Amino acid sequence: MSLDRALTVILPVRGRLDYTLRWLRWLEASGLPCRVIVADGSEAADAAAAARAVAAGAAKGLPWAHRIPDQARAGILARVTDAAAAVETPYAALAANDDFPLAAGLAACAAALDARPDAAACGGPAMAIALPADEPVWSKRASARPPAARAAFSAGTALSRVEDILDTYDPLWYDVQRTGVMRDAFVRIERSGLRDLNLSELLHAAAVAAAGPVLRASVPHLARQEDAASSASAEIAGRGDLLSEILSDGWGAQFEAFIAAAADAAGDPQARPRVRAAYARYARAALARTPGFGGGLPLRRRVAAAVKSALGERAVSALRRARPAPSFPVPDELAPVLAFLASGPSGGGR
Repeated sequence: MSLDRALTVILPVRGRLDYTLRWLRWLEASGLPCRVIVADGSEAADAAAAARAVAAGAAKGLPWAHRIPDQARAGILARVTDAAAAVETPYAALAANDDFPLAAGLAACAAALDARPDAAACGGPAMAIALPADEPVWSKRASARPPAARAAFSAGTALSRVEDILDTYDPLWYDVQRTGVMRDAFVRIERSGLRDLNLSELLHAAAVAAAGPVLRASVPHLARQEDAASSASAEIAGRGDLLSEILSDGWGAQFEAFIAAAADAAGDPQARPRVRAAYARYARAALARTPGFGGGLPLRRRVAAAVKSALGERAVSALRRARPAPSFPVPDELAPVLAFLASGPSGGGR
C-alpha cells in the first residue's frame, strides 16, 4: 500500500509558526507522500498563516489539511483527539513541528504493521539533530546526534507489555500507530481527566502497548531537533523534573487517575498494583537523575544549569556553541535534513 493511502501524520501546533512553515517545506522538499492534518491551536494570525501554507500545498496536489478546533478543544490532547477522529488511513503518527519525518522509515514502519496484524505500533531508532542557539530554525551549522537503539515490546500479555514500557520508558507518542489504537488511546486520556502532560504521555504508551506488540524498524522514521531554546524538546524540559511534578498541587489525584486508566487498558484484575509498582520503578530511575535527589544530572547539564543560574541564557548558548563537533559519521538518513537546514528559508522546498 502506498504511503499516501497508508499513513496520516498529525501535527498539533500552538504558535512557533516559523517551525511549522519549515516542517511543511521539509515535507514538500523530501517528497513525503503521506497525508497531513495540522491541528492548530495557535492565535488567529499564526493559524491563518499556517492555513495559507497548507492550502498552498493542497493546491499543488499535496494531501494536506488544516483543522482549527473550537475553543473548548484548544489543548493539545483535545486537538489530537479531534484530528485522530478525522483520519481515514489505517495508520497514523504524531509529529512536533521541529521534527523531520523520514519517508523510508515511515514506509518501513507501515510495512511492519502490515506484516503483523496483531501489532499496535512501530518506530525506528531514535535520531536527533542540534542547531546552534543563535540559529534555531535554519543553519549551516546543524549537527547530528548519535543514533540510539530502541527496545521492542512484542512479547507477553497486555499487562506485561504495560509493565515493560513503564520500566524502560520509551515514549510511543511519535511512533506509527494503528489509527484505531491511537484514537482509543487519546479517548482514554480524555476520559481519565488527565491534564498532566507527562502522565498523559505515559498513559498513551501504556494504552498502545496494551493494545498489541510494539515493533521496531531498522531505519529511523523521524529526526528530532534538540537543544534550541524554542524547540519542542526545550518546551518539554520546561515542564520541570519529576520531583517538581510530584510536588505540584493536585498531582496525587492525577496519579490515581493515571493508575486507574492504565490498569483498565491492561484489562487484568491484578493490574493496579502491578502498574503502580512499574511506575515506582520508572520514578526511582527518573528521580535519580533529578538535581539534589540521588546523584543529579550528568556533569555537562549540571555545568550548563550553573552557568545559566549565574550568567543567564546567553552564556549557556556560548557553552553550547563551544561543544566539539561530533566524531561519528553523519547517518545517511540525516544528510538530506542537514542539507535542507543549510539551504535556508529561501532554498527549502522544491
